[in-house]
Amino acid sequence: MNFYVNSDMALEGTFDEMRQWLISQEDQRISEFDYIMLAGPDGTAYTDTGKSIDIADRPYFKAIMQDGKTSFIDDPVVSRTTGQSVIHVTRAIVRNGKNIGLFSGVMQSKHLGEIISNIKIGNTGYAFVLADDGTVISHPNKDWINKRNFLTGYSVGHEDMGELAQRMVDGETGHAWLKGIYDDLEFVSFTPVEGTS
Repeated sequence: MNFYVNSDMALEGTFDEMRQWLISQEDQRISEFDYIMLAGPDGTAYTDTGKSIDIADRPYFKAIMQDGKTSFIDDPVVSRTTGQSVIHVTRAIVRNGKNIGLFSGVMQSKHLGEIISNIKIGNTGYAFVLADDGTVISHPNKDWINKRNFLTGYSVGHEDMGELAQRMVDGETGHAWLKGIYDDLEFVSFTPVEGTS
């Protein structure tokens, strides 16, 4: 997203100039993003594919334009443009210390899963990601993605996972031993993903 927020157009252009520039830069978009959006304070977003959409009620818009964050990554939502489960990687357009708009890269949730699944830890370790409500976003067990919640959906005898998941969604960094899927003790290390809620 640095390409967009650090461009001369973002630093000096009018909103209409930025919108036209964004469309002309469609071929610069990395393959993981379905499209890039530009939005101003009114909540109307314009994509690099030429579409427009109202995003004023979306968490990533509120995080940048109302809460003053300079970056934000949301939990998966259904895209109003494609109907797919997506994640928005959003950066503020900042001028004179004020957020005047945003650029947001829209990535299908499955791409995040592919990135996370490539992380290997030792011989048997793996990485997984939870949403802020405990829902599994990425995990080697694909049947759990968007269907299992580690805060509420643990099985009997595995209550320690619920307790650990609560620490995770509370934004803690740490580690713990817990009863694994096959009842062996497993070591879990966790940290929040920077820029998320």
